[in-house]
Amino acid sequence: MIETYLYLFLLTYSLYFLMKTAGNYLKTRSSTQLAILAFLLLFSTQLWFAFYGGRLNDVFQKYSMIATFIPLILFIAYDKMEEKRKKEQEEKNRMKGMFEKYVNPNVIRKIMKQRKLKLGGERQEITVLFSDVRGFTSMSEKTEPEKVVKILNEYFNTATKIIQKHDGMVDKFIGDAVMAIFNAPVKNENHADNAVQTAIEMQREFKKKNLNVGIGINTGEAVIGNIGSSKVMDYTAIGDAVNTASRMQGVAKAGEIAITDSTFRKLKMKIKAIEKKEMVKGKEKPVKIHVIET
Repeated sequence: MIETYLYLFLLTYSLYFLMKTAGNYLKTRSSTQLAILAFLLLFSTQLWFAFYGGRLNDVFQKYSMIATFIPLILFIAYDKMEEKRKKEQEEKNRMKGMFEKYVNPNVIRKIMKQRKLKLGGERQEITVLFSDVRGFTSMSEKTEPEKVVKILNEYFNTATKIIQKHDGMVDKFIGDAVMAIFNAPVKNENHADNAVQTAIEMQREFKKKNLNVGIGINTGEAVIGNIGSSKVMDYTAIGDAVNTASRMQGVAKAGEIAITDSTFRKLKMKIKAIEKKEMVKGKEKPVKIHVIET
């Protein structure tokens, strides 16, 4: 009788610890917890067969070698799955770290839902925005460095918030210029509208802060991906579409937004703009542009 109670006691507690360990493993995904789980599974199985005895015990004795190796096989299989899961999580964390400073949280969530993000170079249509403070060089010559840094930080913070609000990605800061990409890393069919809405809102905010800013926008194909060296890489865009956007920023006067005809034709929103033809650096013929005054 005592032996029976002892078996029941051991069996009950082994099952309790088995369930508890299984719960811990699901939370931590620890290999140690998995090893304990496999051991408890084997121990509980042996107790169960030993308690009920008879034919089941005979069967267990006959196939004990197989029964012993099943948990081991399960452990190896789960360990491999865990290793794969950890690698996928590390990749997701790396991607999140890459983008979290440049795009808004909603875009990051969309990126995380994708199984893989194509890195290394992919050709696609994007809209590129360049913003630049007019008269910054002369201002910085007449102003204390600390004040210049404060003005720049305020300018960059304002630009970043508005760009992210409209699902754009801050690609980089170049001196007093901001480069932003729309339609990457997550695709958005309204990328041209988003870029123009961003530019209009940026100009309104900069005027409140007495900042004279010129903004240029262009839509076209570019190569998007991780570009750089094996040690240092940036997710950025390369191509004539980027260069043309930079040229548009050079054309725009303080308070203006200069957009190319390719961007204008992609717009679904209605805007009031003055059509012009301008000679642009790097282009042999005058380029049709549309200037939005804010």
